[in-house]
Amino acid sequence: MNKNHYILKTYCDKIFLVGSGNFWYQKTESRNDKTLLYKIYSCVLFFTYGFMTVLEIMAAMMGDFPEDEKRDSVTFATSHTVVMIKFISIIKNKELLKTLNRKMMMICEAHEEQTLMDEMYRTVKINVVAYCVAVYGSATFYVFEGLRKFYNGSHFVTIVTYYPSNDDDTLAATIVRIATTLVLLMMLLTMIISVDTYTMAYLIMYKYKFITLRHYFKRLRENVDELVAAGKARLAAEKLAQGLVEGIKMHNELLSLSKDIHKAFGTVMALQLCQSSGSAVSLLLQIAVSNTIVTLVFTCPRLFLLIFQRDSVICLENVNVVSLEIFACAIETGKNAPFVIYINVIFCFSLSKDIHKAFGTVMALQLCQSSGSAVSLLLQIAASLLSDEIFYCGWHKCNSPVLSTQRNIRDIVLIAILRAQSPLVMKAFKMVELTYATFILVVRSTYSVFALFYAQNK
Repeated sequence: MNKNHYILKTYCDKIFLVGSGNFWYQKTESRNDKTLLYKIYSCVLFFTYGFMTVLEIMAAMMGDFPEDEKRDSVTFATSHTVVMIKFISIIKNKELLKTLNRKMMMICEAHEEQTLMDEMYRTVKINVVAYCVAVYGSATFYVFEGLRKFYNGSHFVTIVTYYPSNDDDTLAATIVRIATTLVLLMMLLTMIISVDTYTMAYLIMYKYKFITLRHYFKRLRENVDELVAAGKARLAAEKLAQGLVEGIKMHNELLSLSKDIHKAFGTVMALQLCQSSGSAVSLLLQIAVSNTIVTLVFTCPRLFLLIFQRDSVICLENVNVVSLEIFACAIETGKNAPFVIYINVIFCFSLSKDIHKAFGTVMALQLCQSSGSAVSLLLQIAASLLSDEIFYCGWHKCNSPVLSTQRNIRDIVLIAILRAQSPLVMKAFKMVELTYATFILVVRSTYSVFALFYAQNK
């Protein structure tokens, strides 16, 4: 089975199971989201998510909680509101995504190499597994913190909602707190499958489409060289002209596909960018206004960011849970072999001694987490290298008169190169380009706010 087909079909099956609907372009009885039972299941699920988010917003705006829980309520309310918007964005574009699934499998399908597809599958699998482990590993720390509070004589709490109140320790309140924790875990699962890793997998597959096209032009050059060496210049010219036209058509289809991908996932990637920068600002502001010695511990393979302060352990959701981006992303090397970036070291230091080093490390983590910027840059690299393969396709070896009545091969090559050199950039809110330049701008702005508050507090 084609790897693109397998990945997309598997995702559509899982998305259907978590209540987001049928995203597969072929109608099947096993994925009928029009049935009454499935509609009830989906509505109940998302109503529960929405109701919990409303309670979090009420807790942030009107709740009377201790300082740490009040801070967490703001974090949860903001993060889960963003998650709900991402849910709505994906479900709203369901029909477009059905068309995208079909196009993603068909474009360049005849020229895909098995080894390259296996490499793509491994890249997607590694990133998805790493992301799931990081998200649920982070959620586990919230549960541990809730249990720690319970054993210290307080009540168990992970999600801070308007009800129950802080001083309510009744059985009903405990049941509600446990229920909201279970809802959080289910919400994270829906987020991972329907939104975050689905977007990530799509962008990785799209990147490998460009790599497949580059390999196509490389094989075309090899075939032309063989024909020229065999003294078949006429046949070589014909094959080159036909190959160039076919390659240009595939490239145009890929460029057209980018517009549909932007429509389907543009809002998600934009919110991811805002969420990442917001996470950094939230964390660093809390560090800047703190008068206590704080130690950051980065553990392998994640990104569990713990803040030890006195006897308590606080795990900030903005960094760890719903806003956690891809911390392992495939990077293409010169040999087209991906490798994975991991945070593999245990890194401890005192912020009171080296606050600027802390800022750099936190922002480095955010860099690894910013899936929109990272994958967008990888797409730009893969797309930009295509023009080189077109230029070296062997056009200079074909001077056969067979093309005297057709467009000159050089003109075809020139047109193809000009098209390939057009930058492929994803934009947030149709305005902000998702590149590392954008991320650097966010870092500079974040540092300005951080430095201001830190200087005032100092």
